[in-house]
Amino acid sequence: MFDLLVDIYTVEEQLVNREPVTDTDGTLLHAGVPASFLRTSSQKRYLAAGAGLVIDATLALEYRKDITDRCEVRNIRTREGDLVAGPARYQVQAPEEGRRRHHLELDLRALT
Repeated sequence: MFDLLVDIYTVEEQLVNREPVTDTDGTLLHAGVPASFLRTSSQKRYLAAGAGLVIDATLALEYRKDITDRCEVRNIRTREGDLVAGPARYQVQAPEEGRRRHHLELDLRALT
């Protein structure tokens, strides 16, 4: 089921002169997590959960309890190590637990 490997980074916001600034490098949270795209689309999909939440793809991966909406998915590659064509980074918009906590489904927004 999981034909890709991804790295999960956590990105924290900091205040600089009272303005929120995200740390673009982030901190590696999990490396080499097995994953698979459930849906990808060239058209943007909007969640009913919140106005303005743009979803470009949905990714399924092994259950991890510490993945939140402050995380990014990077280095998407095949199990053989070849990079997958497409955006280099995705921001997690809404992590949802699958049935019986066997996997996570992440709604993603592509970052340029």
